[in-house]
Amino acid sequence: IDALLESGNSAMPLVARAYAFGPHKERELSERDRTLLKRIFSSDDPLVLRWTPWLFRDLAARNKRFAIDLMVNINPAAPAATRHELFMWLHDDNVMPFEALSDDDLTRIFALTSNAPRLDDHWVQVFLKRVAKRAPRLIVEFARDRLLGALERNDWSFSPMGIYPHDNSSLNVIEHPEGPALLRDVLDWSLARVDDYGFTHHIADLVAGVFGLRPASLVAALEAWCAGGTSSHFKLLGRILRDAPPTFLFEHRGFVARVLRAARALGSAVYESLGSSLYASGIHGMRSGTPGEPFPQDLALKADAEKVLATLSKGDPAYRLYDDLRKHAELDIERSRAEGRAMTEEEAE
Repeated sequence: IDALLESGNSAMPLVARAYAFGPHKERELSERDRTLLKRIFSSDDPLVLRWTPWLFRDLAARNKRFAIDLMVNINPAAPAATRHELFMWLHDDNVMPFEALSDDDLTRIFALTSNAPRLDDHWVQVFLKRVAKRAPRLIVEFARDRLLGALERNDWSFSPMGIYPHDNSSLNVIEHPEGPALLRDVLDWSLARVDDYGFTHHIADLVAGVFGLRPASLVAALEAWCAGGTSSHFKLLGRILRDAPPTFLFEHRGFVARVLRAARALGSAVYESLGSSLYASGIHGMRSGTPGEPFPQDLALKADAEKVLATLSKGDPAYRLYDDLRKHAELDIERSRAEGRAMTEEEAE
């Protein structure tokens, strides 16, 4: 190692490799070792940083506190692959027992994701879900900090959570005993910025990623928060639900009817705005199927909307929403069939 160090920084990848596989594993770390290991973890060279996950694993077996200190002080610009492997070892309780990590450790570990535009890495997700079960308030504070950071960056590719609400990958903090109160805190905190489109775009991502948009407990908490609320409450609700899965409107049709009724009581503008957001949630999403035939998603939307409409009177505040969804599905179905007829005629020619 001494000979490598004499070559300058260009030899640091080899120094890091030497520590990953070298004889230091068989002896106590000296102060010089510690200084060099800190230098390795703080390096801005990807060829040096690539060895840090292996060093973390080995050091955690000998000195867990030192290993954590190195990990949380790693260069924030570390490649995504390096972060991925570090979080992978964090999941192994034989390497680093989760119970051994203090809340302060957890908060410091969050910093490893400071430059990650999304938090959809598998092992990052696994770590965050464990934290969510033990200390959900830390998760909420972390997500809020990322939201504010996204606004400061003015970078639309950077998301507080970056977790798609359609694939059940939410942290489901709403299911924790503290979940409903934490959601209310987030919603109250957001009200003052409800007219800031950038903020509400990110708060929708935060709510979907941290709390989830499918659980009945989330729906109950949203409805309780809106009860007796102002137009701002319903504007924020609409922005959050705009990105809900298309099935949301049918899974929670009672909730949809009640919030639309409450919105209409506040005026046509509030009602129209919420209805527009709910409509958007019902028609978005990917479509796939056989060319020239109606998409299965459109057929399902039409059938589901008709079932709901059969239970509503035309004067019900929710009738227009489900009728518009039915009409949208019918138009798309007819468009697909028209394309099929055109294909058949073209083949016949």
